[in-house]
Amino acid sequence: MRSISIFCIISLSLVLLSCVGCEQKAATVDLVSSIESLKAEAAKMDVDELRELALIYRQGILDNREKLIDAIPSFKEGAEDPFESEINEIMLSIKGLTERHKIYYDRLVSLKADVSGLSVND
Repeated sequence: MRSISIFCIISLSLVLLSCVGCEQKAATVDLVSSIESLKAEAAKMDVDELRELALIYRQGILDNREKLIDAIPSFKEGAEDPFESEINEIMLSIKGLTERHKIYYDRLVSLKADVSGLSVND
């Protein structure tokens, strides 16, 4: 029984050691970095990384379009200042997301990769 326990501890230790350094960087939306620096990074990425980022930005665009659709009726009803600034913020967010989505989408197109499901106009 003791040998089984030792074996389990050693096995677990080896598994944990093999995972050190295997941490993968999670893809996130970056609205801070310049377009040029994102283009330079995209040039170094493989198709899977590009596709993952294009999907993330696409979803961000679609989510913000939903927010915009929800905010417009309130704005039309006469509530001006708070809703006008909210609409402007959403529009700016959509613009930034779209610019960045285009980087990854265009890079995939240049690599002749499959871009199905990545368009923001679907």
